[in-house]
Amino acid sequence: LEAKCESMQNTIDDMERRLLHVGELEGKCHSLEAKCGSLERSLQSLTKNKKWEYSAPSIPSDYWSELGFDDIDIECMDLFLL
Repeated sequence: LEAKCESMQNTIDDMERRLLHVGELEGKCHSLEAKCGSLERSLQSLTKNKKWEYSAPSIPSDYWSELGFDDIDIECMDLFLL
């Protein structure tokens, strides 16, 4: 009877440890869900306008000439930066 009682107590202890672990995992899960929601809202805010064009000013050909590039290189840069 004592052995059975001890076995049952071990089972109860094991179940309590597992329950504690489940509670910790649920807490982490709620935290991750909140973070995910926050990130989704941030992404929606960033993509709302959907203006993905590069808006930097164009670089004049003189800039490349002053750096020592030849006409062919300058033409290639102009085409590349279109």
